[in-house]
Amino acid sequence: MKLERGIALLFATAFVFLLVLAGTATEIDTNMIGIPDRTLNSSNLYSYLTINSVYANVSGVDAEFTVNYSIDPCVEVLVFLFGKQDLKNRLLKVINYPESNCRSQVVKFTDVNVTRASFFVMSVGVDQIDGTYWYPRHEFATMIPNLTFHTKKFDQIYNSTRVIERGFGYY
Repeated sequence: MKLERGIALLFATAFVFLLVLAGTATEIDTNMIGIPDRTLNSSNLYSYLTINSVYANVSGVDAEFTVNYSIDPCVEVLVFLFGKQDLKNRLLKVINYPESNCRSQVVKFTDVNVTRASFFVMSVGVDQIDGTYWYPRHEFATMIPNLTFHTKKFDQIYNSTRVIERGFGYY
């Protein structure tokens, strides 16, 4: 009985220690292995996620997003142990879907791991009824270093952007 209690106490202590490390991982990493301070102020950092690129395959009013990112090593362990729901929630906050004023936007994840996520978002565009569509102004929660929208006819590429000010038309 005492052995079981001791093991439970050890696991609880390890869990709390991992949570503390997850909150201070960037400070520990920069001080211990000499990562330059500019990575701390990187504008593509959102919580424990560092966004590398976003690829959106737009078809009609719907889009399939693929987000490439990296996460803090301590958080990788937590994702492995406790699941991916917090990771999914943070990804949706970064991409800013579903938008709060649009109830028709539905998000369905197809794949999530510690370096990449793919998900499908319904109703990101506006149907102009004449066979053309409009992707309206959209703001992300962080800067996206490489953002690509792929349509049937062309690719719309943005570098180091946080807001798509005017949107764009496609067919």
